[in-house]
Amino acid sequence: MRHKHGFPTREEKALDYTKALLILDEQHISNTFRIPHEEFVYIQDNAAKITSEFELYVDGYIKMCKTASPNTIARREKYKYSTLQNYHSELGI
Repeated sequence: MRHKHGFPTREEKALDYTKALLILDEQHISNTFRIPHEEFVYIQDNAAKITSEFELYVDGYIKMCKTASPNTIARREKYKYSTLQNYHSELGI
């Protein structure tokens, strides 16, 4: 990950907040997948931090969308490539 909008788990691996997906229907969740146990434990141990950081990221996006013009939004580097732009109705924007 070449930006700071996520939670690094290992060298060159991270939970990237800019690529978050909103899944409303559980049938769209495929079979389980495996990550190294050490990485899983690290994520679990930091779940509160990850949740807090992601909530701040989403709240910042919502605030920016409600207070800025669309051209400004496209230029903001933090959210320029964010998948959140696909979920405006779900986010109440």
